[in-house]
Amino acid sequence: MKRVLASWLGVVVVTAVSAGPDSPPFPTAAEQLQMLQSNRSLLEQLLDRSVAISDSESSLTRAEACRSAAQTLTRALQDATPATEPGRVAELADHLSTLWTEGLAPILHETRQEVHPGSPDYERLERLEHATTTDIQNATAALESAPAAVREQIQSASHRLQRLP
Repeated sequence: MKRVLASWLGVVVVTAVSAGPDSPPFPTAAEQLQMLQSNRSLLEQLLDRSVAISDSESSLTRAEACRSAAQTLTRALQDATPATEPGRVAELADHLSTLWTEGLAPILHETRQEVHPGSPDYERLERLEHATTTDIQNATAALESAPAAVREQIQSASHRLQRLP
């Protein structure tokens, strides 16, 4: 599971380079360089988060690292402008949705099975789940002016996370 999630985040990192504003199907070398430079910080942060996920010793630590990666994407989504960067907003929303549903949700489910009420990690897990709910609300708010399809994608991911046992 750790390798799959870390590999997925690697794909996000590579794809994020192309998550710039809508541009011709084949950006020029200069455009590609500009996109890479503008996404450098995001790429570095996502690489750091994927390493943290793969180095995690427990499912709870892995869930916390995965949430950190989701927060990184949420911040990038909040910084993107739907009116001038609809392609970037859609791409980041897609990555965030996938990370929530295919990364964080299964890890939280696994953690819920391992951490029992009354254990030292139970309160930590509850704080993480509450914080994740807040993160989803923040991402949804960031998409108020985004195209309807992008908003629906984030809302769908939110509903899947809320249905976790």
